[in-house]
Amino acid sequence: MLKIFYSIAEKIQKKDIYIYGIKRDAITVFTNLAFVGADIGGFIDVEKRYTEECFMNRPIVSIERINNIPNIVVIAPDVIEKSVVKEKIGKDIEIFYYDEVIVPNNELKEKDVYIYGIGGYGEKVYKQCCECGIKIKAVCVTKKGNVTEWNGLPVLEMDEIGVLEDCAFVIATIDPAYRKQMLEVLTSYKGDRYVFNYVLPHHISEGRLFQIIGKAVSEHKKIWLYGKNDDLAGKVIEILTRYSVEIQGEISNLYDLAYDSIEDIVVIIMENDEYEVEQACDILDSLGFALEHWNYTSLACETIKCKERVKTASDLLLRWASVSNDTEYPGFIVYGNNNRQDIKIMVVGGSTSTDGIYRTESWVKLLYQKLRSEGYQVTVYNGAVCGHGVTRELLHLLRDGAYMELDYVIALSGVNNVVDHGIKNYFSGDLGDENSDFICGLESKESLYEFWVRSIKIMKSVVELYGASFYSFLQPMAVKEEMSLFGTVMHETRNCRKGMLEFRELALQERNRIYVNAIDYLDKMSDMYIDNCHYSSKANKLIADLIYETMIKKEGTLKKKH
Repeated sequence: MLKIFYSIAEKIQKKDIYIYGIKRDAITVFTNLAFVGADIGGFIDVEKRYTEECFMNRPIVSIERINNIPNIVVIAPDVIEKSVVKEKIGKDIEIFYYDEVIVPNNELKEKDVYIYGIGGYGEKVYKQCCECGIKIKAVCVTKKGNVTEWNGLPVLEMDEIGVLEDCAFVIATIDPAYRKQMLEVLTSYKGDRYVFNYVLPHHISEGRLFQIIGKAVSEHKKIWLYGKNDDLAGKVIEILTRYSVEIQGEISNLYDLAYDSIEDIVVIIMENDEYEVEQACDILDSLGFALEHWNYTSLACETIKCKERVKTASDLLLRWASVSNDTEYPGFIVYGNNNRQDIKIMVVGGSTSTDGIYRTESWVKLLYQKLRSEGYQVTVYNGAVCGHGVTRELLHLLRDGAYMELDYVIALSGVNNVVDHGIKNYFSGDLGDENSDFICGLESKESLYEFWVRSIKIMKSVVELYGASFYSFLQPMAVKEEMSLFGTVMHETRNCRKGMLEFRELALQERNRIYVNAIDYLDKMSDMYIDNCHYSSKANKLIADLIYETMIKKEGTLKKKH
């Protein structure tokens, strides 16, 4: 059976482990700990919103309650400073980050250990094993070329390794394709196989695995396991058993679920290959399941498009941009034929406006289709990119908008500007992490919301300088004052709650807005989000309709070229 390279450090093995917080970042910590075999005692709710509730059959307690737990240790998300946690807890309790409480699996001390791979992760395995007193027998590779020695160890091709007893191979990569190849090679060898984790780091942080399992538990749904990977199935069953989660059973054919009531079912796809997961998701969608119904999840990030995913590339100014489907417009996904007489629309924004990244249809594509169906000859240039905030939107407009003979520019943004990243100047903070070797500019004297509004005003001036019309929308955000436990574990990240609530409050107070306030546009509707902030196809259609109606109402009719 496939094993995990890491295990819980001895210093906390006999402790009662509690996770600080109950937001999405805390669930990331829970997921990591669950896969290395930890049994979490509970969660600490700093804001006392969910005390006396449970997540994954573990209690959510107040800070006051932890005083009654004598053998407690706290694991905090690494996005929170330990000093902040210490100040909140207010007592002499050990606080760690996840990376500080995991060590190489102690079982490896009793085996002949072979590192499979000599790249960066090979170096990591070697260093950590040496620190823990684990002796490495040799390093093996599929093809060694001219390399015969590495860190004083012999380098062997797999063909040079004979029949081994009581040995262990540590697969030194997290790349799914390489790992799959290595595992296939190892099928003909005896010995245990160790990997860093069953789940990739970004699948853990961006995924929905335990959020959806936790929701299924609280709603007493039937949980079915689907997949062909016995190793993954075994690990998932082990974790769910540890947390007293009842499993309905395992299925080999998803179409068998068509005979049951899908309203009562949640499916866990036990695959970590993105393409295999997407194939399974397509079948589930055809049966009436849906991302926004929260009734299936996987060990990969099932919200992501794989087979037809739009690629991204480095951008000298914007850091990254979409690889265009039109060579004349690098960094833009183009809808339309770019005819001279067309109405030309540029879109800027973040991941909630991107094309070809998520498995839901973007509002940009839907807006284009609506305009075409209403008889408008239009070309839409979508320059939205995952992670872009208002600063990068402005820079994109400044750099490229002048050459595009635009009629309209549409910006849907806000969510990527609600978190203070600790950089004195918000303009610089929108671009990257602070570095002492660089000047970051003068200290911002405004709130995050005020900075966003000022940036939108500048964008409006630039667009009008180009002779076009500007439409800005403060985008819908999932986080609001009153949230269910599921809403919090799914949608709230870092200190986004504070920022989003501030945006909501100040937007309502704003007079003479130059933007459309859509922050609460989806609040009273269901099935609007697929993860922490990205919209369902249903929500994207509503956003497209809102933007269309706003343009029609203001213009009377959209300007048509002759």
